[in-house]
This record gives sequence, structure tokens and C-alpha cells, in this order.
Amino acid sequence: MRRFPLFASVILAMVLTGIFATTSLPAQALRSASFEDGAPASGFNQNAPRGWGWENGNFYWSASGGLDGLTAQDGNAFVGLQRTGTSDVSAVLKQQITALSAGKSYVVSMWVRARVGSTSGTWTVSVIDGADVLATRSDHARPGQWEQVSVSFTATRSEATLRLGFKNESGKDQMVFFDNVSITPDGK
Repeated sequence: MRRFPLFASVILAMVLTGIFATTSLPAQALRSASFEDGAPASGFNQNAPRGWGWENGNFYWSASGGLDGLTAQDGNAFVGLQRTGTSDVSAVLKQQITALSAGKSYVVSMWVRARVGSTSGTWTVSVIDGADVLATRSDHARPGQWEQVSVSFTATRSEATLRLGFKNESGKDQMVFFDNVSITPDGK
């Protein structure tokens, strides 16, 4: 009988096609990290992008060229956070990060730029676990071109919250834009 060679051939084919391939936990994926999922085909709308929650302020989910003629850093869409007036709160987009490993370090990267006249406003990226801030970075965005920024953090459990925020200079109408957000294990 020639069953053994046939059986070995089937097993070899299964291994080569990945049926017995080792699987790993999903990447620390963010939903609509480049703000493409369900984005407007043209112009903009004032909704938080799919997968993202929001607090305070106005949100502009824009197609390339649809808001002040700006083009996305990646793909065809980006998001803008706007604050006006004198209140001392930040406009915030937020999303739950999952599939983290406690004790492991990660890097959150994104691209940011300011609308013309908005350079005195402050953007902030934070990673939060409950009441604990695992990492935060703030700066003034620059108009004219996208700038890549990042922040590192060490996970304390399997989930954390990513917050992208913007706070205007009091009394001014200002806006900052974000695109192409990612989270990766820190290679250090």
C-alpha cells in the first residue's frame, strides 16, 4: 500500500499552504488609522471617523483637497480638530487600542500639521490606561507640510486608550490635522 507517501504529501501540502502555520495575536491595529474607512469621497463632513470617539470641539473628516485645499499625508482622507472661543478644553479624538502585552513597549506614530494661522494652538497625543497616563506628547503644529511625530509607552495591560487632542490659543479659531496613525512594538 502506498498510503504513507500519500499521507505525507497531504501533510506537506497543508504545511506549505499555512494550515498548520503558527498564528500570532493580531497587530495592535487601529480602526481607520489613516481615516479612510467610510471617508467622504470629496469635501468634508463634521463627523468623527469610524472607529473613533470624540469629546469637545468640531471635527472635520476630509477628503484630500476638501478642506483648505490640503492633501492627505496617506491615502485620500485625514481628520481635523478645531477649537474656537475661550474655553480651556481640548478637542479630542480617541480610540481603544487592543491586543497589547503588559510590560511590552510600543510606539504610536502619526503625521500632524496646522491650518494656516493655527501655529499657536497645541496638539497632544496621549496613551491612557484608566486614570493613568502612560505617555503624552504636546507641541505646536507647523503649517505647510506634514510632520511625523511619535510617543513611546509601556503597556500595563492588554488595552489602553489613544487620544489625539488639540487646544487653541484662547479667543482664536484654530485647527490641527492628523493622518496615518500607527502603533507598533518598540524595537529597542
